[in-house]
Amino acid sequence: VLEKKEFYSTLRRVSVMANQASNLVKLDLGNGSMVVSAQDVDYAMAGHETINLLEINTTPGMTATSFIPQQVRAAGLEMKDVLADIIEGKLNADD
Repeated sequence: VLEKKEFYSTLRRVSVMANQASNLVKLDLGNGSMVVSAQDVDYAMAGHETINLLEINTTPGMTATSFIPQQVRAAGLEMKDVLADIIEGKLNADD
């Protein structure tokens, strides 16, 4: 779980070290943390910070109280039908 305010603050601090032409900032997730880093090789500057996370959830929640199932119900649809349509659409996309 990552607080939006903490993420934005970290991003602001680290991004000043990014190359001015590209403004690239790298995010590495793993082992319960996220490393935010940036560098400007032209000026030999670099910065990085590690944010410790309680949980890394890369897929949306699928419980009855999660956002996506609520939206599916609000649209008058069944979750099983929506998931089946997504899967069938992906399988047929390669045809």
